[in-house]
Amino acid sequence: MSERNWQVYIAHHSKEEDLAEELAKHIREAGYEVVHRGTVMVGESFTEEVSKVLSTGGAVVLCGTSRALGTRWASQIVNAARQQTYGGQTRVFCLQMEEDADVGRLSFDECIALYWQNPAKAIEDLIAALKKHYPVNNTIAHSVYRLLQAPPLPISFVERPEYSNDLKTRLLTESSSDNRALVITAIHGLGSVGKSTLAAALAHDAEIQTCFCDGILWATLGQQPDVLSLLSGWVQALGDYNFKPTSAEAASAHLRTLLYDKAVLLVVDDAWNTKDAQAFNVGGARCQVLVTTREGAIADALKASIYSLDIMTATQAMELLTKNLGREISGKERQSAEKLAEGVGYLPLALELAAAQVTSGTTWTDLLRDIKQEIARLKSLDRPGAKDTTDEASLKRLSLTASLNLSIKRLSPEDKEYFTWLGVLPEDVSMALQYLLC
Repeated sequence: MSERNWQVYIAHHSKEEDLAEELAKHIREAGYEVVHRGTVMVGESFTEEVSKVLSTGGAVVLCGTSRALGTRWASQIVNAARQQTYGGQTRVFCLQMEEDADVGRLSFDECIALYWQNPAKAIEDLIAALKKHYPVNNTIAHSVYRLLQAPPLPISFVERPEYSNDLKTRLLTESSSDNRALVITAIHGLGSVGKSTLAAALAHDAEIQTCFCDGILWATLGQQPDVLSLLSGWVQALGDYNFKPTSAEAASAHLRTLLYDKAVLLVVDDAWNTKDAQAFNVGGARCQVLVTTREGAIADALKASIYSLDIMTATQAMELLTKNLGREISGKERQSAEKLAEGVGYLPLALELAAAQVTSGTTWTDLLRDIKQEIARLKSLDRPGAKDTTDEASLKRLSLTASLNLSIKRLSPEDKEYFTWLGVLPEDVSMALQYLLC
């Protein structure tokens, strides 16, 4: 056990960075670690950063201006806090920055501090509330933070028990009949069907963390992974900062020694190449490997037990749309949303893209019409005979491609230019947001 100060995330409108930093100054002085939009890295949204804070037991302070409260992420944050309770503690605190800011539209567990009335008193009340639920220098298990490498669950996370329950049971009960063999499980499915999210949900499960008591290591590979760097990261996560491997083979061999008697879940996410994935099969008899891949041949080559992940159910799709919109969908709108969900094949990413466009003002009917037209266009551009494509996998891929194309087409000219420039960055690169906006 070691001392670690709680982390506080300030959620605020993108144009109110100065206000957030002013609040951050007071919260830091009270002894907390503070982050806000200016620290978000490319490749992950600020709502993912909020989710990360919540998943590790931290607090979120909502900067309650009219502009901020009018966005869908404000209600998403409150909903996520209710789903990810940590010891029954309050997670989201609100400062009402303006008299006409409609804080009543959201339900907070803690009293709302009236900044617009008396800024000094509001900050004092906020700090007191934080200390009540998040004592400064509270002693917590540092190892949980160091060895839980799994990414946070998205705020709009929807459980899929028809898959997760079976996978969880396997991870908890499966043991090798040969102490020298490593148990490997692969989640296989189309791109953007939710493989990584399912793996993350398992990694954040309390029973899984208890079973793999020495930690959970995570490596996202992609098409061109820096295998040596990722393996070296695992070596350091296990506490060895002196070993400096010069090859992936040396790093793998050293990891086998470090993991020989440990119970660790090794998650190898987004594997595209068998050789890359094999470099991470380094655990001892108490370890297991969980691989996500869209290539069935990789799972076969790894001799993994395969779990095929398919699309969401209609009910799950509607729950995902509801969470992304941050409000209920009812009446005729629900009927239109259900048709749209079916039209995009119940694929999670396509559903999230659709919710974003509806939030921007596109109607469900117009969006469904445009998606159907884009699918037809893609069929006409594809291989000969594609117009008559009827196999389910191909139709799902076309649906997702159509959704992505439409989301790009609807960007403003300025945003399209920004999007184009992102193409020069390597896959999964991290960069501070302020450098992008320069």
